[in-house]
Amino acid sequence: MYVLQFRKSKSKHFPEALKLAKEFGAEYDGTTVTLEISDLLNAYKHIRTLFGIIQNWRSTSATYNGKPVAPYQFILQAHWVGDCYDEAMLGRSCGVGWECLKLDNVKYNLPAGFFKSHKYWYQFGEWKGKKWIINKQDIFSNLVTYANNKGISLCPFFDETKLQFIVGNLPDFLIADSVTFETVFADKYINGEILQVPVEIKHLQIDNFNKRIDD
Repeated sequence: MYVLQFRKSKSKHFPEALKLAKEFGAEYDGTTVTLEISDLLNAYKHIRTLFGIIQNWRSTSATYNGKPVAPYQFILQAHWVGDCYDEAMLGRSCGVGWECLKLDNVKYNLPAGFFKSHKYWYQFGEWKGKKWIINKQDIFSNLVTYANNKGISLCPFFDETKLQFIVGNLPDFLIADSVTFETVFADKYINGEILQVPVEIKHLQIDNFNKRIDD
């Protein structure tokens, strides 16, 4: 449940905000206006006028399932998720990879180049000997947390069980073969010396990959 609240204000626009909120079923105790919204995918078009008044008020706050969220941004995200759902109902794809176009905080597909601003699925892991062990639980938890925080889990097509299956089918480990993946080193002080220690792994650019094959 999404709960929106704002307090009585000296603003000349407060009476209008209160009137709009009450039209949507809000309760007012003389101090705080509380509005509960269940149909979040369709809420934005109904209450955007209200947000036009209260969005920047200090007292405006919201929670989703008891956790604080950005009031306006969360409703807007839910609106976008609703649009995406409507397109999927028309037969359009929900995307490949995680099978959700909005679930993009962790990249499933590996592009031609490595981008530091992106977080790739294989970066959740650790070195054990010469193997980079993938932490699938961390990947899954990260995706689900993002889905809940951004309202993506509101989509009727969002399926945690299917997502867990997709994550479970990722490789258990990777090898830095200098063809598809390479080791990332960092300088660390060990016994008074600066040594390069393997700390991560990253995929190689496709052009490098092709060049190595040609060689």
